[in-house]
Amino acid sequence: MKPFLTFSPSYVARFREPQHYDDLLPVNKASTEFEEFGQSTKTRLTPIDILSISSTMPKPKGKGGKNRRRGKGDGEEAKRELEFKEEGQEYAQVVRMLGNGRCECFCYDGVTRLGHIRGKMRKKVWVTAGDIVLVGKRDFQDEKVDILHKYSADEARNLKQYGELPETARINETAVDQAMAGEGDDDDIGIDFDDI
Repeated sequence: MKPFLTFSPSYVARFREPQHYDDLLPVNKASTEFEEFGQSTKTRLTPIDILSISSTMPKPKGKGGKNRRRGKGDGEEAKRELEFKEEGQEYAQVVRMLGNGRCECFCYDGVTRLGHIRGKMRKKVWVTAGDIVLVGKRDFQDEKVDILHKYSADEARNLKQYGELPETARINETAVDQAMAGEGDDDDIGIDFDDI
């Protein structure tokens, strides 16, 4: 007789005809013993027993999603080297977030520009209103800049001490309109109510 079903190296299912399951036995043992209520009984294995013995559990595929990979935010940043601006770069302060990775930035050369958070910083470095950032100017679009680096509050204070940022720069304030060039101006728009 030729076996036609193989479940594992130690168990071979042999059939005379596909209807007979009586000859389904382990190769190395003719029967197995089970202790039930203090009695020892000898039982033949059924095809379901063979399948349950030979089937293996699936291996775990992973531990979770992106939040697990990100890890805990302990708040302690490693000391990193302070980045200074180079040619074609400027310091700026984020005025407000516009969505879709864009924000309104007040550059310290006196111009407000549309800032674009680059792909390397997206979902890794959270930029909010009031943050001091290093932006790269575009040669072909003067009204748009790319955000290259976000400074922490301590780094921004160091930049201010080194004279890189102007004295009027306010660090970590969300009301950035005061930091813009219109600070100290009165709200005179040219209407004189005394004449009315």
